[in-house]
Amino acid sequence: ALVNMMRIPLRLVVPSVELTSLNISALHTLLMVIPSVLAVAPAIMSAGYMTKVLAPHSALPGAVIILVPIVVSSFVWALFTVMFQYTTNPSALAIMLICVSYPFVYIIIGFYYRLAQPVRPATLHKAARASSICNLVLLIALGILAYIFAQDINQNVLEHLKDGAKVLDWCHVSWSRLVMAMLTRTVYAFAP
Repeated sequence: ALVNMMRIPLRLVVPSVELTSLNISALHTLLMVIPSVLAVAPAIMSAGYMTKVLAPHSALPGAVIILVPIVVSSFVWALFTVMFQYTTNPSALAIMLICVSYPFVYIIIGFYYRLAQPVRPATLHKAARASSICNLVLLIALGILAYIFAQDINQNVLEHLKDGAKVLDWCHVSWSRLVMAMLTRTVYAFAP
């Protein structure tokens, strides 16, 4: 009789525990894979630039420099389309807009300096300088917007995050080690 009484609550609790465990496992897997996935496009772009420097009269590396950001921006745009639906903070929207439009810098520079055609090394140097300046400006803009976004966060959001931290503590996941592993993999993936 006691076993039958215990079956009813267990039947209700087990699916929710299983769902929580599956979600945490999926998040863990996603966080471990993201650095490698994020490093692929910049690595191909870097290889395109290096090949263009070594063979400035070749058109293929320039085409890679222009086409890879188009592919990356389409995937990022698809991901952020979902996030735009749930974000109402103007600073967060601006941050996402900069992240989505970031690959277009390479497309614009590639077309402006005609990197898909044979070019002189001086033109490549100008394109690299323009790319670095644009990257710096976007990084500064992201930093300013991130600061504004951090100022906009109110106490209610922090309370919800504390509740989420309690759930994660209950799941016995070492999130600090997970974040350190992700950062290490990111640095390793972007290392030359």
